[in-house]
Amino acid sequence: MLFRNVDTHNNLCPECKKRDDDSYKKVTEYISENPAADGETISIATGVDLKTIKRWVVEKRITIAGNLGLSTCRTCGEPIYEGRLCDRCKNSLLNGYMRAGAKKAASESAKINPSPAHTGGMHFLR
Repeated sequence: MLFRNVDTHNNLCPECKKRDDDSYKKVTEYISENPAADGETISIATGVDLKTIKRWVVEKRITIAGNLGLSTCRTCGEPIYEGRLCDRCKNSLLNGYMRAGAKKAASESAKINPSPAHTGGMHFLR
């Protein structure tokens, strides 16, 4: 039987969750004492698998200064320190969504409020 942990979105039984939480605590304590440590050093010092540390970086549970080589942007391949996209690709994606939303809003506004030249009503000359 699998248990769903709402905080980390992992399917872990209570025993595995405790083990994961203990490992997470070890890693966060080590990072706070050694903020410039790389992924391999953190893994060796804490005994936590590098794959687990990478998962926490992607889940944004931990942020580590410097390029650990743990994760890369899913769009451009740039090294990242948390999440799935670098800041440049995140901003580009958000700007694209905003432009698409603005175009849709403008087209809907034009349908609702047509310009006077297209109303077919009376026109006056000056």
